[in-house]
Amino acid sequence: VCGRYEGVDERIAEHLVDEEISLGDFVLAGGEAAALAVVEGV
Repeated sequence: VCGRYEGVDERIAEHLVDEEISLGDFVLAGGEAAALAVVEGV
């Protein structure tokens, strides 16, 4: 899930997510770049 607004990711993670993947210790404006990196890695 690529949340755009503050709090969206945390609310989803609390109820629906089984596993979280971290690409590093940094913050992105949106999740699209991180999602692309995960898709390319799979």
